[in-house]
Amino acid sequence: MERFGITTQGKVLVFSKEKQIKDFTITDYWFTVGKKDDQGNWENKSMNLVFRKDDDKPDHNEEIVIEDGFFILKGKGSYQQIAIMVMEWDYAGEEPAPTPPPKKRKKKGE
Repeated sequence: MERFGITTQGKVLVFSKEKQIKDFTITDYWFTVGKKDDQGNWENKSMNLVFRKDDDKPDHNEEIVIEDGFFILKGKGSYQQIAIMVMEWDYAGEEPAPTPPPKKRKKKGE
C-alpha cells in the first residue's frame, strides 16, 4: 500500500540529547540543514527525527542513512513542528547512500 504524502531518504548526521520530563527520561533526535550567508557565516536550522519505539536508535553524532521516512507533525499547540518519522535506517558506511532512480510521472488519466 502506498502512503499519501512526501517520503524521504538520505544520509544525515544525527544529534541526540536526553531530557527529563516529570518522571520520564526521553531522548530527542535531530539533524541540521545549513547554508553560508553572503558574509561566509553559517545559518542552520534543525529538524527532529522520530524513531519507532522498539527500534534501535543511533548514538549522538552518528551518521545514518534514512532508507524510508516521511513527514509528520510532532507536538501540540504552539510547540507543534514538522519532523521526519524514520521507518527504516542503517549506519552509514564508507560508500555513499544509493540514490534511487526517479519515478516516471503518470499523465493525468493513466
